Amino acid sequence: MNEKEIKDYLVNKMGFHPVNPGLLKFSEQVALFKDAEVIVGIMGAAMTNAVFANASCRVVHLAPGGFSDTFFYLLSRIVGQDYIEVRGFGDQVGRDTGFSINLGHIKEALL
Repeated sequence: MNEKEIKDYLVNKMGFHPVNPGLLKFSEQVALFKDAEVIVGIMGAAMTNAVFANASCRVVHLAPGGFSDTFFYLLSRIVGQDYIEVRGFGDQVGRDTGFSINLGHIKEALL
């Protein structure tokens, strides 16, 4: 995945703060996500924390192009959040495969 390119853009150009929720206590995860205006993350269990964010939060979910999963979409819709899925490109078919994402598509999702 072109993770470094994406992370550099999100941190240095957009002011995002990288977080690994697995390193935080549950109460810290809830406190952090409840105040989020925008959450950008790769498909996986950590994105479940978006359920603690307000309905006004935009969730930008980065996912492999060939892996269909509606769980995070449905979770965001239940909360009432603006959910945008940005799919990777290439021959990815599973959630554990490496994948790349067009940075332009992420920029569009953040408009």
